[in-house]
Formats: sequence, structure tokens, C-alpha cells
Amino acid sequence: ASISPEANANGWHDGAVIVSFSGTDDLSDIDSCSDNVLLTGDGAGQSTSGICTDLAGNVSALATASGINIDQTAPVASADVSPAANASGWHNSDVTVSFSGSDAVSGIASCTADVILTAEGIGQSASGTCTDLAGNESAAAVVSDIDIDKTAPTASATVSPETGAGGWHTTDVTVSFSGADDLSGLAFCTIDQLLTEDGADQSSSGTCADRAGNVSDPAVASHINIDQTPPSASTAITPAANANGWHNGDVTVSFSGEDSTSGIASCTADAVLT
Repeated sequence: ASISPEANANGWHDGAVIVSFSGTDDLSDIDSCSDNVLLTGDGAGQSTSGICTDLAGNVSALATASGINIDQTAPVASADVSPAANASGWHNSDVTVSFSGSDAVSGIASCTADVILTAEGIGQSASGTCTDLAGNESAAAVVSDIDIDKTAPTASATVSPETGAGGWHTTDVTVSFSGADDLSGLAFCTIDQLLTEDGADQSSSGTCADRAGNVSDPAVASHINIDQTPPSASTAITPAANANGWHNGDVTVSFSGEDSTSGIASCTADAVLT
């Protein structure tokens, strides 16, 4: 018995197999042999047998072709993305697409090597196939809509209200944060910060995150000076009154003040009583 075509290196056929029979006879010669057998069904370990008859009517022992493995069905390939996208559908690192397959008859021989996507961009894709031991190749497994953004957004801080004269605020100060992102877009920024305490050189910082999960460097609003407490003022009279409480000349009333936070900027000019 002879098999056509021959099996591949893995011992499998990816199509129908013809088993033909031939014989030898040293005396009367061969009259006939069994007809060719066409094996068309998928399966491992198939076999078939035949005989030959010589011109004298002698029949040979069975000739058997065994261990015939046929798989004409392509495997099924699938693709896996790692790591998974976040809740917004974005990745902030390289993405590996790996391929695996299943085959119910001969088994998987190989699949496309992992594809690593490193570039930033929207709607990227990768595809691969698997081949079974019989040489059948699967349809392509395709992963699409892979969005990658590895660049952090930029953040900025705004102080409100603006500073008054001398660089000081006399009310509470609100520091708000905003940002910009050119690819996945902003997801959120730090909520507004309210500064209510008196003091010099205060600061507040916040960040912004994009939809891919990248976080910006901190945006810092610094040198914020707040003084909501009025200064105290005092007066001085010169010259002093006499023992009876009277002045016999012009009197100068001068004003001074104290402020423990921002300091005194100015006081009312001296008043001269004539």
C-alpha cells in the first residue's frame, strides 16, 4: 500500500489522501489489486487495507496503510491585548497583542509572534494567524481601536482674586487648576483650593490627569500673601498738655499703627491744631 500525497513533517495531511495498492509475484505475475481508496474525512490514525491476486488466483495477505492523519479544517485564532485598556478605553503604556489558537484535530503548530505597539495614537490595530500541525492557516484574528497616550497633560494654576496693592490679598483666595492634553483629553483636575488663613508666602498645588491615566507635573501657585486683619492705629499728641489739661500753642496729632502680618503701608498725615 502506498499513500499519496506524503504527510508533512508533522505527520499530517491537509487534504484528501489516496491509498493505492500494488504487488509483486515471482511466478504467474499479478492479475489485479484492490482499487484505490480515497480518504476524505478528518481524523487521526486512519487506515485502510487491500489485496492483490496473481494470475493463478492466489490472493495476497492484506497490505495495510495505517497512521494516516488528515486535518482539512483551519484552526481558529484569537488575540489578547495586554494590559487591558482603562475604563475610558485608553492605554498609557506600550501594548502587547498576543495570538493563540485552537484546533480540534491536529492541534496548533504556531501562531504569529507577539506584536508590541509602542507609538501613541488613536485606533491602532494588530492582526495575526495560527497554523495547525497539518499546515492549515486560520483566518486573521484582528484587534482594532487600540488607543495609546503616554504623554502627561500640562496643568496650570490660577489665583483669584488678583493681588492688591503691595502684593497682598485682603480676602480669602481661591486657587483653581486647569490643563491641556493633545491626545486623550483631560479627565479631571484637582478641585479648587480655598486659602482662608492670614499669612505670607502661602502656596497651593494641584495636578491634572488625562483619560489615559497620565498625571501632570504639579502646577504650583506660590507667594500668596493674605492679610484679612485690620491694623491697629494709635495717636501721639505733642507737646503734652499742662497739668490743667491745656495747651498754649499749636498742637500736633500724629498717627502710627501696628500690623503683625503685612505691615503698615501708611497712616493718616499729622494733624496740626492751631
